[in-house]
Amino acid sequence: MANYFVIRDGEIKMTLANVVIKSDGSIWTDGNPLLDSQSEGGKALGRDEISRLAKAHKWDEIPEDVYARIGTNPSGLVVISQTDYRDQVLAARTPAQVERDRIHTLYRKANARYNASDDCNVMDYYKIKGQADAAMKVWVEKYPEDAKEEKRADLMAQADELRHLAQGALLYDSDGWLNEAERQKRHDEFIAKAVDLESQANNL
Repeated sequence: MANYFVIRDGEIKMTLANVVIKSDGSIWTDGNPLLDSQSEGGKALGRDEISRLAKAHKWDEIPEDVYARIGTNPSGLVVISQTDYRDQVLAARTPAQVERDRIHTLYRKANARYNASDDCNVMDYYKIKGQADAAMKVWVEKYPEDAKEEKRADLMAQADELRHLAQGALLYDSDGWLNEAERQKRHDEFIAKAVDLESQANNL
């Protein structure tokens, strides 16, 4: 039996298991329907009233459009099987993303071999890593904009981490040796590094 994702505004809100689709198209799981409170009928009735009726199992008093269906509902709520969702995600991937995933897998395999304990682990590591490095070089040349975006995202992630460390630097000193001025100095150094990385990212 398929599991389903319930998606609102592009974000997966829940996963449904043991799903039963009734003849009217409504979706039920464990004896309860999936209700769409953002539908027109749901808004008119209100969340509290929908909850009251549902708890009392007064299903016939809940407007028909409040019952969610498979696919995209009028309110924008999407209900889709995990298999169909996965297929859509894969189909939407660009050739650059597909190739980048392949390269990432190579690096992961290389690291796994490096951490293995057999006699060939290091030799295999360098062999596979060499393949990954060569493929990465080709990828950067073939997809320069994707490479820039990946680099930009990496720089911004580093900058976010530095800003997080900067906030902590004002409040925490594990050794207890830094006074307020020294903590402020550490904070400012982290911020300066973050600003530099952000500048690099914005200038790619």
